[in-house]
Amino acid sequence: MIFEFPLSQNYRHFLRVEATFVQIRKLLESERNESLQAALLLLQNFSDFLSRVDLKTEIIKELEIQSGHYRRLQSNPEVDKVKLESFLAQLRKLHHWAINFSGKIGDSLKHDNFLGAVASKQSLQTGIVSADSPELAVFDFQPAEFKRNYLQKWLATLDGLEKSISVILRLTRELSAFTPSVAPLGDFMIDKVPTNTNLIRIKVDQAKIFPEVSASKHCASIHFYSLDTNLRKLKFRDKIEFTVALCGWRV
Repeated sequence: MIFEFPLSQNYRHFLRVEATFVQIRKLLESERNESLQAALLLLQNFSDFLSRVDLKTEIIKELEIQSGHYRRLQSNPEVDKVKLESFLAQLRKLHHWAINFSGKIGDSLKHDNFLGAVASKQSLQTGIVSADSPELAVFDFQPAEFKRNYLQKWLATLDGLEKSISVILRLTRELSAFTPSVAPLGDFMIDKVPTNTNLIRIKVDQAKIFPEVSASKHCASIHFYSLDTNLRKLKFRDKIEFTVALCGWRV
């Protein structure tokens, strides 16, 4: 497994957004009524998340940072100019979308009459009951293709967001390769986290072993844990080999 730990709030938001799109799209692949119902409720919850964060500003800022770094590479003779221009063109296109996007990202979902009705009735955080939300019960009763078409239409309003987050995270992940490391007693210290590191990625090959990271401005501690047969979290105190990547632009 690969575990990712953001070192800034905007990257935490980016990872949450990416995970949401992945989960919704997987649910939409299913023909099961329960999966489409779960996709709808996840999309509604996502709409609420988007109303509480300023993703537009975060995306614009990050695209400008990445574009600036790529432009500095134009004078480097060892850089593939065709590939570099392709990156820059992609970043310019996404930056143009974000700059010219009217309002807040996700507003169209928030103002949709049906999704608004779902949101007002789902504050109970329980299963769908016709007594609480008859319109949702009716929607849930429709054929799978009917529901999938609506879900895809709502998801399409977030196409620019999905593409922007995908490109930002892909380029960030490609900034650093994994390097082998060893935690002698399940603990590992990174004494100097390079400036501008946005993401710490940790690859672990052992099942049920997982890391947690605590980071300050200059250093980061990695602590490994395991799950027992009752899924209780236990400190892992043996030697463990893993690989780690510190992803960010090096100035």
